[in-house]
Amino acid sequence: MELFQICSDEINKTFSGNDKMLTKIANKTLKVAVVGLGYVGLPLAVEFGRKFDVVGFDVKSSRLEMLRKGVDNTLESSPEDLRNAEKLRYS
Repeated sequence: MELFQICSDEINKTFSGNDKMLTKIANKTLKVAVVGLGYVGLPLAVEFGRKFDVVGFDVKSSRLEMLRKGVDNTLESSPEDLRNAEKLRYS
């Protein structure tokens, strides 16, 4: 099951069907921010970046530079994963 579906199911359990967040998820207009692009943050940002507009923040400018080039030196995300996260931006 995709992370998107798991998150949608969990949100549906928590929020009513009329909630703005559910509408944004369904319409794929939700905007996501991930702070810290390490072992946990980067894979999360990459997965969300396949469906939603995501900004991934990190304090290391060298890390951001490498990610923009499609290289993850932690090896948590492959170059293909980074390419497929078309809606992911770095800051």
